[in-house]
Amino acid sequence: MNEILEKKLPSIAKAMQKAYDDLLPQKTPRKLETHNSLSFLKWDCINTCLKELDGSRTFEVRKTRRGSWSFLLLFESDSQTIITLIRRSRFKNIQKSRSDARPQYLREIICVNNKLKGDGAPYLFWDDAEIKGFSNAMTKECESFSSMKDICEARHVFVVFDDFNDQLCYLSAIVVDSNFFQVGSAVDMLGLVNNEVPLETVPVESEKSTMVRLSAIALKIREERSAANQDK
Repeated sequence: MNEILEKKLPSIAKAMQKAYDDLLPQKTPRKLETHNSLSFLKWDCINTCLKELDGSRTFEVRKTRRGSWSFLLLFESDSQTIITLIRRSRFKNIQKSRSDARPQYLREIICVNNKLKGDGAPYLFWDDAEIKGFSNAMTKECESFSSMKDICEARHVFVVFDDFNDQLCYLSAIVVDSNFFQVGSAVDMLGLVNNEVPLETVPVESEKSTMVRLSAIALKIREERSAANQDK
């Protein structure tokens, strides 16, 4: 993971936590029997909070879409890194899928990591024609990033997240090569929401005990914020 980017990840972590804080009062104006729209509402809250990072001298943020689905691309200029968000369950399922069964827009995005080799990954990179096609698509997507120097020199990072009982419990920055093999260690971003929790690295396959620990940290942060608001 780029050291310059690591120092700027707290901005994303805080925006994600704010999105979950914003979600609670919006979740239900009255007690609902079902919550089918909650997953979409989470994404809308997350994207709204991340969009507020645009113009912060840290990230450029652009909205794009595939079909009816709108999502955000973030770009960090100093490290020349493209950042996208993905749910943890989705990330794991795509890693297990055949290469040709993975969504094309994700293959376009991670094509910029084609020169990287993941841990234990075979040398199975896409052919030149496929890479050229995906690179051209990404060039169009990223042409509005004023600080991007060259799409061929850019890198991509996934921010992988998960929640438990409507609380953010997993948030990691993960680099994968063009075949979705992980490159190096994941950066645990959840601790960055609270400066008292140190930056650390964790494997992408966290154990149950790690999930419990992260959930406890998220709950502690929320309780401290609630107490602080009551004191105002």
